[in-house]
Amino acid sequence: MKFWRFLLILATLFATSYLLHLPVFGPSISISSAGDILFVVGIVMFLPAIAAMMQAQRVFMGIRYVFRLLFTRDGKTMYPTYSDYVFAKTTDKETTFFKELFVASAILLIIGIVLSTITYMNMV
Repeated sequence: MKFWRFLLILATLFATSYLLHLPVFGPSISISSAGDILFVVGIVMFLPAIAAMMQAQRVFMGIRYVFRLLFTRDGKTMYPTYSDYVFAKTTDKETTFFKELFVASAILLIIGIVLSTITYMNMV
């Protein structure tokens, strides 16, 4: 995991949270509004990061292969079998970007939950 890229992702998520906070809650920041916005940005980035880390895009390879065969003229000549298509489309590039995005969004998610819990405890 690259530390500087992680900090850049985390700073970008915090900046996105602030920019989303302005039109929704206005310029005044409270614990409740900060918790809400951080939770929303955290969950919106957390779920795709999980999907990318699990390589969920491979599920749709079969569908793309069938559509290529049906709607293109050179589909069968380029990839005679499904295994040829999978071999051509899979790359073994190991990147840590999604791990860094996962950790950064999890941090925002946890901060949002903690701030919302603090707000709830003060209301009760």
